[in-house]
Amino acid sequence: IEIIWPMQPSLVSRSGSDTLGRCHVCGAKVVVKSAGEVVIKNAILKVDGASGRVTAKCSHCKAWVAVPLTYTG
Repeated sequence: IEIIWPMQPSLVSRSGSDTLGRCHVCGAKVVVKSAGEVVIKNAILKVDGASGRVTAKCSHCKAWVAVPLTYTG
């Protein structure tokens, strides 16, 4: 089993908390945060093996978006 753990939001944010979870190209919402969970909507995930950083492919414009997850497998 591969486990994915949440990262600190400050490590993912690029230009402020209002853009966190949105595609930087088209503005589509990719990450939805609610009480106690993070949902990544309709996305293909890509994991960088060396750092464990996770990016999600925007389902609208196909750009890669940083998400608040890290891979620990």
